[in-house]
Amino acid sequence: MSKEKKKDADKDKDKDKDKDKDKPDAPKDEAYLLNRPGEPEFKMTLSPTQVVFSCTPEKKPVWTDIRVTNPTKDKQSYKVKCTSADIFRVQPPLGFIKAGETGTIRMWFQNKEIPEGHRHYFAIYHVKCSEGKTVKEIWTKSVKPDGVKRIAAVFEKPPSSDEKKV
Repeated sequence: MSKEKKKDADKDKDKDKDKDKDKPDAPKDEAYLLNRPGEPEFKMTLSPTQVVFSCTPEKKPVWTDIRVTNPTKDKQSYKVKCTSADIFRVQPPLGFIKAGETGTIRMWFQNKEIPEGHRHYFAIYHVKCSEGKTVKEIWTKSVKPDGVKRIAAVFEKPPSSDEKKV
């Protein structure tokens, strides 16, 4: 390889590093968060786009709020599922968001033991709905969602006792 080609290749590597610098830390392999074949794209917006649990040394339950905005012209019903009902809770797991409005969903982590090496996530489904039905009537086994989004659960470990002294 000539010196000029090597310089160009090094410049390209530096550009790639700069691009990645602004991205938040996330699991390297995020394929588990992608929609499955045949699943429709999520049409609402989420903020933030990952669930970060700031775990405490006391091992008390911790939570994070996610804001879901409905930019569509129709009322939407949502349903939230998680990878483990033993360690997570969602309040409310089912609900409505009117056109142009924003709702808040609280995700809880029981914080007994921080999972190692697991790819935990929350899946949020939504479907257009009309007035007069309850969320339980809408979310039958046969309903097909209009949109699906999986968001990663990230666990921030509490500082160790050595780090606290500094």
